[in-house]
Order: sequence, then C-alpha cells, then structure tokens
Amino acid sequence: MIDWYSATKAITARVQSIPNVDVWEHDVPDGHTPATYGETIKPYVILAYAGVADSHGIGQGITGPQADDFPGMFSVHSVASTDDDARNLSQQVLNKLTGWAPPSCSVIRPAFFAGIGVASKLSAPTRYSAAQAYRLTVSQ
Repeated sequence: MIDWYSATKAITARVQSIPNVDVWEHDVPDGHTPATYGETIKPYVILAYAGVADSHGIGQGITGPQADDFPGMFSVHSVASTDDDARNLSQQVLNKLTGWAPPSCSVIRPAFFAGIGVASKLSAPTRYSAAQAYRLTVSQ
C-alpha cells in the first residue's frame, strides 16, 4: 500500500524540529495572526503537498502498481519579515530535508523551482516568502 499521508506527516514533523518557527500544512489557518516583535514577524513555513503521480515505470514493478514506486511532490514556502530572513529560513529547510528519507520513501531532493518575493505589503509588517519545490518517490 502506498502511504503518502504518513510520508507527509513525517516531513512536517522534521520541518517542525527547526527552532522558533511555526509550521503549517497547505495554508496559514484562518484568523491566525503571526506573532510580531516590533517590525518583524515570527518566521513560519507552509508545506503544500501535491500528492503522488503516475510512476511511468520508475520502479518497474512487474507485480502491479501496488508494488511500484510513485513520485511525490511538495513545495515549501518560508515566510519572514525580510527577503534575507526568508532565504535563510528556506536554506534551513533545504538542509533539514535534502538527503533525508521519510519511511517507505526515497531521499528528498530539490525539484524544479525556487523563488523569492513579497508575500504581503497589505499589512504591517511586510512579509517575504522564499519558495522551493521538492521531490521524492514513495513505495510500499
């Protein structure tokens, strides 16, 4: 059985081990206001799990799809008060995840995109976000 759910929970737990950072899956909860310290916010990470896709024979499982490997993708958005702090947090996540393997998965590797930009100027303080995609394969 492919267990993408358990893999995502293990990834979330690993990112939550970064000190002094809030971590959410998919989005910041409705009504949540990040803690502020003067003109800065407490940094936070949003993990957006896309799911698994067709394997295209990655594992060459001849006993059927249940025994094959499936590629999984997710993105990480590291949010902080400055672009430098957002990039620093993104680097901490990169170091925490790259080369580590959740149960029944391959090691995690950076995928096809990364970016930095202003997440919000509508409220003070301004928030910056650094985004990075990751990939891994999930098997039984």
